Amino acid sequence: MVVGVDGVVIDSSSRAQPPELEILAADYSTQLRSWQRIAEETGTGGVQGSLIFTERGKIVFQMITPDYFLLVGLDEAGISGKARFEVTRSRPEFERELAFE
Repeated sequence: MVVGVDGVVIDSSSRAQPPELEILAADYSTQLRSWQRIAEETGTGGVQGSLIFTERGKIVFQMITPDYFLLVGLDEAGISGKARFEVTRSRPEFERELAFE
């Protein structure tokens, strides 16, 4: 799902509708602001992404522009490295699509 840093879901696609899509997006948006603050305070550079492992799967979080991020949910068998690769490979296309000039 593509999410604005304000927590608004821009677009989503799923084989199985994730529960509480808007809540998940808002929570990650809040977490992103926290990560950005910590990165700024420690001088480690901008937040680029993360990978969360849960009991039932994985969540790939990846910034695609300064204003938007992508969340990709994977089941237990999902290959997180491939998901991150595909997001990185597709980033230029996302950037073009999200340019509101």
